[in-house]
Amino acid sequence: MSRFALFQDRTGEFHVAPEAGFDLEEHLQEVFKEHPELIPAEDFSLVPPLLVVGRETQLPSGGIDLVCLDSAASLGICEMKRGPKSADARRSVAQLLDYGSDLWGMTIGDFEERVVLPYFGGAHFPKNGTPPTSLREAASACWGWAEGIEGDGEWDLFKERLGQHLQSGQYLYLLVSTDIPDNVRSTMAYLASLSRFRCGAVLIDHYQHKQTGVAIYVPRALVFGETIKDQARPTRPVTEQEWLQGVRAPGAREFYAKLFRMLHGLTGRMQFTEAGYFGFRVQRASAATSLSDTWSAVPAGQKGFYGFDVLRLGYDQHVSDAMREALDPIVDELPDIAPQGRWGPGKLARYWTIKLDECIPSPAAVGRWFADAERAALSKGSPP
Repeated sequence: MSRFALFQDRTGEFHVAPEAGFDLEEHLQEVFKEHPELIPAEDFSLVPPLLVVGRETQLPSGGIDLVCLDSAASLGICEMKRGPKSADARRSVAQLLDYGSDLWGMTIGDFEERVVLPYFGGAHFPKNGTPPTSLREAASACWGWAEGIEGDGEWDLFKERLGQHLQSGQYLYLLVSTDIPDNVRSTMAYLASLSRFRCGAVLIDHYQHKQTGVAIYVPRALVFGETIKDQARPTRPVTEQEWLQGVRAPGAREFYAKLFRMLHGLTGRMQFTEAGYFGFRVQRASAATSLSDTWSAVPAGQKGFYGFDVLRLGYDQHVSDAMREALDPIVDELPDIAPQGRWGPGKLARYWTIKLDECIPSPAAVGRWFADAERAALSKGSPP
């Protein structure tokens, strides 16, 4: 049955546009790449506006049609189909899962190198825009992050959450089409009912008025099962005392209280959020640069990727070579401070991860480590 859309032009005249559909999946991709706001983000518990970071991204399982992020670092994987007559429409859910498994376990550095930068520097990036040189640059432009230290804090929190999502494999899988066959709907609903599989569909209606050239795109959200809100999403800053109330491992609260008293005597900056994040950031400011290289992250209680109180000491993958050289001898001492810890995942980052429900290190020893790391960073490290 044919459908029509009624629209009014600038002169006040009304026109009737018939439904047109899509001849090519590339057309559908172009529309969503240029206008990711067509994805009903809030219906899927995403925070608009969305940032497109990949299109036709080549991974071992094939090319992901569209990859996007929201400001809370939730990652969406989109598969485009022209409609139920598409030859491989029934394989679309399996394709989404294959793409998710390709991304699973990536570090942020891997994700930027293999997904983000090839898109920014490739033929699929919008021709009327200036390609960003990094994920941070694109995120700052999309979500209006401040310059300097405040922007550094936003980036640190974003990296933490994105890293958790990549390691845990918790993504939003979206199928975008003019129609979703019943067998595909039932498969997605089944998966959503059995697990934390976050999936949905965007049904897109396309109307075209040939005489005026006006095209109308109408998206509709189709959510399968209960949309799961990410428990690690809140990023509201909290006070030190409020943060301490979320620490649950026996003895950990007393450990942190003693440690923080020592850290107050250093020049680094402490940050706390209600998501359970604790960061100690070393800054060396010049006229144009603020530097932060040492931090730790603690998902408090049951919030966050680890599911228990964790202290990570070290540096992330974005430090300069000079800073890495300065900090490595200090980081090498961490196994002696907390022998029960282990090295965290990541090719370039170096974190000694301590589960505080298994081991409570000496706050004095950890405090001395922070002091040594800060001294090394300020005396030898240089901005990247």
